[in-house]
Amino acid sequence: MKHTAILPIVSVLLLSLALAGCATHGSMTLNSEAVSLEAGATFQNETVRDASGFDWGSEKDRIDIVVALKASLDWALAQENLAGSGYVLRTEIVRYEPGNAFKRWLMPGFGATRLEVVSKVFSKEGTLVATVPVERYVGFGGGFTIGAWKDVFQDVAKEVVRVLKKGRGKPAAASPKGEERAPAGTGA
Repeated sequence: MKHTAILPIVSVLLLSLALAGCATHGSMTLNSEAVSLEAGATFQNETVRDASGFDWGSEKDRIDIVVALKASLDWALAQENLAGSGYVLRTEIVRYEPGNAFKRWLMPGFGATRLEVVSKVFSKEGTLVATVPVERYVGFGGGFTIGAWKDVFQDVAKEVVRVLKKGRGKPAAASPKGEERAPAGTGA
């Protein structure tokens, strides 16, 4: 009889962990209140740069995280018909941790897979128009999260594109920084 009273509590706890343990979050901040992305805006995925400092060491299953994210962004933009030359997208990988599914299974949060990026949207003239930070975190799970260290790139790319698509034609919160320009010829 005592076990039946505990079962719903344990079920809710496990469900909460499962839902909170895997999340993708993204938002967009426009550079100025007067600026908005055009309703039919398209985006050229110009560069992806790794600033995470992540080192694979001697791990045999290494991948080129810049190539993985660039390919995923190109794919996601094409899937949503947002690939084009209207705006320039420059993305920086801020943090990457491949994690470990077995460790997540042993203890949620331990061995988490994490990818954080910041995509900046520039006009053709090089003026910063918007910033899109996105984070993907896989902190719970076992066997069904094997390969999350690769899958996070597509998840993050889809979220960047979802935020861009949602933000077209709508003014958003202004950034306190003011105007920022990329130095000519730097690709930054």
